Amino acid sequence: MVTPKQRRKAIFAVSLCIQIILMTSCVLFWDESNEALTASIKTPISEEDNLFDGIADIDCIPNLSDYEVATLIDVIDGDSIKVIVDGSEMQVRYIGINTPEYDSPQRDEAIKATIANRKLLMGNKLYLFKDISNTDKYDRLLRYVIADGKFINLELVQAGYAESKWYRPDISCQTVFDSAIPNP
Repeated sequence: MVTPKQRRKAIFAVSLCIQIILMTSCVLFWDESNEALTASIKTPISEEDNLFDGIADIDCIPNLSDYEVATLIDVIDGDSIKVIVDGSEMQVRYIGINTPEYDSPQRDEAIKATIANRKLLMGNKLYLFKDISNTDKYDRLLRYVIADGKFINLELVQAGYAESKWYRPDISCQTVFDSAIPNP
């Protein structure tokens, strides 16, 4: 006859064996999962290393590895947008270019520039790059913008919607913008 004390010891031993088996399985599973997790982490990083490959004339951007990822909220006009960066709503003014203003004699061109800007950005993840200054006197972020494999600042100049405009000290890409020939 088995005593209650022996029964508790047997149950404890069986329970301990089951726990050891489960823990061993978890460790084996963890090692496999951890390898998969490591592989999945490495893949996006290596993709980001090549994220901007093939985009023309971006070598002028001071530090391509230092950027902010943004989500578009609204296109304000041809050279400024409203975005969310790190959970904060911010306005961004494109570095090195200028488009016509709505309250100027070039109102029609301002509208066309805004529409072109919207078409270039809609539905895309935005990558924002700083030159020297962080913000302008209106507290807007000053940035070069890349979206959908396009250097937006340059695209607007090449398309004839924006002109190259020197705003010191943020002039790293100015010679690229100055030499851009508008496409008809």
